[in-house]
Amino acid sequence: MPTRYSTPRALEQAVREAARKSPRNTNKAIESFYLDRFLCRIFSEQQPAFVLKGGQSQLARRVDARESRDIDLVGTTASIEEALNRLKKLASIDLDDYLEFTFFDAQPIPVSQEYRTGYQVEFIPILGRTKRLNPIHIDLVVDQTPPEDWTITTPVSRLTVPGLPTSNYAIQTIEERIADKACAIMQRYNGRPSSRVKDLVDLAVVMCTCAVDADILARKLRRESALRGMEPIEHFEVPNSWFGPYEKAYTKEARTCSDHRMPLSIEQASQKVDEWLAPALSGEARGKTWDPEEQEWL
Repeated sequence: MPTRYSTPRALEQAVREAARKSPRNTNKAIESFYLDRFLCRIFSEQQPAFVLKGGQSQLARRVDARESRDIDLVGTTASIEEALNRLKKLASIDLDDYLEFTFFDAQPIPVSQEYRTGYQVEFIPILGRTKRLNPIHIDLVVDQTPPEDWTITTPVSRLTVPGLPTSNYAIQTIEERIADKACAIMQRYNGRPSSRVKDLVDLAVVMCTCAVDADILARKLRRESALRGMEPIEHFEVPNSWFGPYEKAYTKEARTCSDHRMPLSIEQASQKVDEWLAPALSGEARGKTWDPEEQEWL
């Protein structure tokens, strides 16, 4: 057991104290600690078996990113059963932190993409062998073509609780995140348009805050659209059905971004994201990098 914390209760108290000092909501910071302890197990190997996607990957980059309780993982192999077994094995690793993550359930994800299979997986964290904590939900997927690359990072959102072993995360590259979100918005699902306005929020946040390599982005956009069976994207647009019904939902999420350049309406965001991506799609930005401060390809 860790020498710094003599009991599970002592660790809990240290977590609460650290959460109170955190810039995040205290309860969310506490919950994020247990998600991080799970992910420290998943990424404890030198060669990652998974890549972190979704909201948790963005929180790893920015502490003020949109909060997310779920974990999105893509396996680095093409076998979903192999990925699930690997996830169970890594989750069972003992990191001397009084925590166990007990596998509870795995249900197939009803995905519409032929190239992707997955499970919705649930683990139960247990502190000190007796105290059950909030379940951890993971969307685990594998693609026919596994991830080509990833970024190794120390999550900036990690709650600082001294004396515990930690792991860096393998997270989705920012260019792949953009391609994933852009294609998800423009893809049709059984003939219906996407309704996930949060994807537009995520794109706008990246546009306002992150450096992006134009050449890598163009390649990722081509790859993602091909994987999804879509025509190559020539310009970005959101479904017409979003204008009006989804405005309040978009604005509410957009206001959580502290950057003053964040577009606060669907119309503004759609236009700005299209203008942002257009030079990468056309090749005009070849060899350039997006500068979020200048809001230009340089």
